[in-house]
Amino acid sequence: MTMVNRQHIIIPYGLTHWDKNVFSSTMGAGGDLVINCRTRFVVIDPTEHSPLRLNGGQYEFHEPPNMRLLPTVLDQLAFLETHFFALCGTWSKMQRLFISRYFEFIVNRVEAERSHLSKSIEAFGNLYEYQDWAYSALRPLPQAYVFAPRGGSGEGLPQADDFILTDIVFWTGKKVFVLDFSDPNATDPFQKRKFDRIKNAGIKILPMTADILEDKSSSNFANSLPEVFQNFWQGELAPSRPFVDTKLGDLSISDIGF
Repeated sequence: MTMVNRQHIIIPYGLTHWDKNVFSSTMGAGGDLVINCRTRFVVIDPTEHSPLRLNGGQYEFHEPPNMRLLPTVLDQLAFLETHFFALCGTWSKMQRLFISRYFEFIVNRVEAERSHLSKSIEAFGNLYEYQDWAYSALRPLPQAYVFAPRGGSGEGLPQADDFILTDIVFWTGKKVFVLDFSDPNATDPFQKRKFDRIKNAGIKILPMTADILEDKSSSNFANSLPEVFQNFWQGELAPSRPFVDTKLGDLSISDIGF
């Protein structure tokens, strides 16, 4: 069980089957919530305005990464990519295709800004390499459940049926983005009700079509992502890595040669 503030955003993810036994909450001391979630989940404090990034922790790996087998940034990104693949639905081809294209996008963005990103870490000597900025990219949460209660109230205790399954979710530091791979021209009434609940909860839906995902010969995929996805290193004083504890807050002035 986990104690959370009522203003915290809870996003369970990586699960296809969902019922009342997966999630429940009760009132704790001081008005906080005690949640019981039987799957992976992240807890976000929206008052901190801190994006959920690849380097943001709260990971649950099937097996801890063997860092001797992951010596480079690209090796570690490949490990994360495989981890996210495993969290997608069994038949979710579009989710896995997005994850693949997204990690390509991250690497390409860092390479495109290599000169600028290299200069930004010169003061740290050899502590970082420019590719470490890749870990500042927003972190995808496949098979994620967003809190979107019927009627849009949400004043009661959150329960399992208040959450809706989505394809992939991102937290930008200011808002929740839901990626949706369904046919934008579909007239399915269930899908409409689902979208209405998500929108009524104040959540942004970003449609992503198959033609964009499958077209590797153009920049359509990169251009389809909102601005907040593009220069993802902005707001970070220095890179940090998801597998190493050293972050800027752990360093002294002498460590960076000032």
